[in-house]
Amino acid sequence: MARYLSPEWFAAGLAVGGALPERPGLSAVVEHVVGGGPDGEVRYVTRVVDGRVVQHEPGSADEPDATLTVPHAEGLAIATGELDVNAAFMQGRIKTAGRTGPLLHLLAVLQDPAWAEVTATTEA
Repeated sequence: MARYLSPEWFAAGLAVGGALPERPGLSAVVEHVVGGGPDGEVRYVTRVVDGRVVQHEPGSADEPDATLTVPHAEGLAIATGELDVNAAFMQGRIKTAGRTGPLLHLLAVLQDPAWAEVTATTEA
């Protein structure tokens, strides 16, 4: 089991996301801001190129297509599969900035059944 936002969690996301089916044109750079957690605010970047995750690591993006801001509890619930990311977005539990098109690309990747491997191994 990998703890949410730990180096192991990022590595698992990159490994699984990198093996997803290729989807030409489905590309985005999304910066995530997770607030209120035990380690304070955590920023990380997910870069998807042609449907595959090629970067999933702590840090900030120079020019993200979009930024997602989420409280730690909601981020953890999404990461463990307890909260559907679409529902969280529609309920306003995730704040967004930037273009929405790239976010839809990221959501398509997160809905791939293989991504369930990451949520199945995430813990608080």
